[in-house]
Amino acid sequence: MPLKAKHIVEEINGVRCTIVEKGATKERAAFLQDLLTFNDFEVQIAEEPKTADDVPALYTVGVT
Repeated sequence: MPLKAKHIVEEINGVRCTIVEKGATKERAAFLQDLLTFNDFEVQIAEEPKTADDVPALYTVGVT
């Protein structure tokens, strides 16, 4: 039985990227950036719009 994978592609900072994770905390985004950069991926990170003032910032992480 073949695997059915779905790649989500969006623009981050004007660059077309495959989304690795959405809704990541700042610490998680930094960890993913270090890991993906170590593995020779070009990483793009964008802050997601806040839904409320008391909610911490969340980030979208993608690779080109």
